[in-house]
Amino acid sequence: MINRKEFVREFAGKCKNNEAALFLGAGMSSEAGLPSWKKLFEPLARELNINLDTTNYQLYDIAQFYANDKGISQLYKKMSSEINRIDETSETLDELTNMQCNSIWTTNFDKVIENNYYRKGKRTNIIHS
Repeated sequence: MINRKEFVREFAGKCKNNEAALFLGAGMSSEAGLPSWKKLFEPLARELNINLDTTNYQLYDIAQFYANDKGISQLYKKMSSEINRIDETSETLDELTNMQCNSIWTTNFDKVIENNYYRKGKRTNIIHS
């Protein structure tokens, strides 16, 4: 069994040799101040008189109901106001953007990771489709 220090050393070497990729999930963005999906949709659900703790609806249902009731532009406006207010800095992202890993995958809907690279003067090639 490999210990943590050995793993970090081995993984860093693989990153440097373009033999590894990082898959970063929502935890990276939440540490930088972005709300969780539930926190993002709670205000919308309240406006629709839906209790997220007791409903059988999924969060994507709430988004659809909100768009149907208030309009898609209002949904975008509400979500944008929550997403665009974040600081976008975190200790973990700072450390990750110092690594020599050339491939990062994420399903996040925000640009927190990309913006942290940009702040450090590092270029990114974003592929989204």
